[in-house]
Amino acid sequence: MAKSTPRAFLTYALFLGLGGVLFYLAFRHTEWTTLINDFRSVRWPYLIISALMGYYAYVARGFRWNMLLHSMNYSMRSKWSAVHGIALGYFSNLVIPRSGEVFRCTAMYRAEDIPVNKLLGTVILERLVDLMMLALLFFLGFVTNWSHMVAMFSKNVDAKWEFPWGLAVVGLVVLLAVVLVVRRFQHNPLLLRIRNFIKGISEGLRSFKQLSVKQRWKFVFYTFQIWIMYFLMVYIVFFALDSTTHLTLSDGVFLMVAGSLGMVIPTPGGIGSYHFLMMTGLAFLGVDKSDGMSFGTIVHTTQLAMTLLAGLVGFLYLAKVEKKRTHG
Repeated sequence: MAKSTPRAFLTYALFLGLGGVLFYLAFRHTEWTTLINDFRSVRWPYLIISALMGYYAYVARGFRWNMLLHSMNYSMRSKWSAVHGIALGYFSNLVIPRSGEVFRCTAMYRAEDIPVNKLLGTVILERLVDLMMLALLFFLGFVTNWSHMVAMFSKNVDAKWEFPWGLAVVGLVVLLAVVLVVRRFQHNPLLLRIRNFIKGISEGLRSFKQLSVKQRWKFVFYTFQIWIMYFLMVYIVFFALDSTTHLTLSDGVFLMVAGSLGMVIPTPGGIGSYHFLMMTGLAFLGVDKSDGMSFGTIVHTTQLAMTLLAGLVGFLYLAKVEKKRTHG
């Protein structure tokens, strides 16, 4: 553990530094008077609606997660445990990027006594579904905003990518070595534990197959609800500022693509990266950079406040469920 602590610190420092650089690039030419005036004149009801939509995405994720867990014959003490576990995971992402998946699985294990490896399997399945939805989002972005999407990615359109044959060969050699070691020491207690852990992950990945046809459609329904909320929680803020009220639904799709790129970059809570790419995306839509920075900051701050509150409530809720489980 002593060796992993400095490594974890350096990793966090790297991500935080990356966020700091992007934060500087986003704010270096900011007209602070404009930003302050935008915050003063913002229409708060739209921000409240945006925050509620962001939280409903957590609820839909939690109920969808419940379906996968029930398919593996795990009955939870509360259907809201999954919702609060997800909120707690997003809260942990604010501190350590990409830690949310492991953190929420650990919290659910402590509260509901579900094996971590099976929980991780369902989370990996969720991330594969998210990847497909992200691909669909990009497709919609190109359909509705072809010129803007091409302009945003123009620097990479003409790039020539060569297949990394050397890396592929090294990967194949490593894979063969792992197979030989596993076969040679297949009865080793440590390898047996690893195999059982992977088996649990595999069971979580196959949980979707255990759903009935009706449940699968419900799973798809929840999935679209999540991503529609992601879209609406940004789109609704268009009406909170005078500088963005003229933007359309298709503009909202384009901006969601830009914002999703900002959240993919592993900075704590998307700080810096989200602001920079939202400002850049709005610039393509003809919005002044100062107004674009105001919009990105307002959206991010709104969702940040919601995540902090939801994470705190999630922590208290799961602690209560864990206490009931352990003390009867």
